[in-house]
Amino acid sequence: MTTARRPGPVRALRALRYVNDELTRASEAIIRSARAPQSRLRVQPPATGATQRDTAAKYAGKAA
Repeated sequence: MTTARRPGPVRALRALRYVNDELTRASEAIIRSARAPQSRLRVQPPATGATQRDTAAKYAGKAA
């Protein structure tokens, strides 16, 4: 009857290094995505023409 071989220290260290590398890559990916430029809010162009007159009339009515 043969005895089952236990994984040796070399094999265990290899597995630990692999897990450590995977965790390092995952944390770097999370940090990289957190540092990514965020989308900026779109600024609306200034009102011109009829829209500007309507807005001016609205505020003039409130002031009176």
